[in-house]
Amino acid sequence: MKLTKTNAQKIANEYSFGKVKKVKYLSEGYVNYNYLFDTTKGKYSVQIIGDKLDNWKKERMALQFKVLNHLVKTKFPYQVPVPVKSKTGGEIIQKDNKYLWTYPFIEGETPKKITKKIFQDIAKLTVDYHKGVSSLGILKDNAFYNGMHWLSGEYQKLKKVVPKNNLDKIMLRHVDLFENLLEQLKKIKYGKRLITHSDINSNNIILRDGKLVGLIDFDNIMAAPRAKDFAMALERNTYLTKNWSKRKQDIFLNEYNKHIPISKVEKKLIIPLILLENCGLFKWYYGGMEKRRDHAYRAMINMIIETKHLVKECEILG
Repeated sequence: MKLTKTNAQKIANEYSFGKVKKVKYLSEGYVNYNYLFDTTKGKYSVQIIGDKLDNWKKERMALQFKVLNHLVKTKFPYQVPVPVKSKTGGEIIQKDNKYLWTYPFIEGETPKKITKKIFQDIAKLTVDYHKGVSSLGILKDNAFYNGMHWLSGEYQKLKKVVPKNNLDKIMLRHVDLFENLLEQLKKIKYGKRLITHSDINSNNIILRDGKLVGLIDFDNIMAAPRAKDFAMALERNTYLTKNWSKRKQDIFLNEYNKHIPISKVEKKLIIPLILLENCGLFKWYYGGMEKRRDHAYRAMINMIIETKHLVKECEILG
């Protein structure tokens, strides 16, 4: 999505950022469109929201902003994307039929390679994040359970698709597998919840001079079992293996456990929570992933293969 300097200046005016000197498109992300504005009043990240801004999305954004402001207030030891309010007092503005928000740019870079030290630092960041949000409770958020029921309805729609291409065919061949898996996952007792980040991975952490200094992309926060953050960190950080592995899990949990005890029940929830995420990805790879549709077929196949492997590893599923 192209953003001209003229349009960038209109956005900057809404936030009193001064004159825009340079605009850079940041290609990271599967949903939103992110830009760096270098202005006379500093550097700012501007995010054009990729999803439709319906009531559901507005609620998710409001929850995100509440958590971000809370983390700053409670002195979370990492930089986070704190929303800047516009001249009208809101965080989100509409410009040229696009909805967007902005925050002070966090200097640094995402890691090109995850070393053991960085992986352990991610575990420590997860500890600090959980401590930071622990006083918030669940904020009346039921997206974790509501999402499962919504997904069941979406699977029924997928079954009615008339196959026209390879993605249609691979989806129809496996929709029953994921529907049955989802029904099994619904029966699990997930226990206590907190506001999880749900996507702590190498694309969402910021390093500066080799030190982990920032955490970004809070789009997926929800009241979920604490183990969801373990699950996503193990699944999405490429260290030792691309996805989950027992050895990888042991290293991460051993580091986390130095600071906050982890129960045996929570450990057993890790694979089911990865599988639950994959149930959602099955739908998203097929009908979403609009920024990278050319990757959808290969992503779907890889995820199906991994799901079948994880089902065999899972202690909870019959």
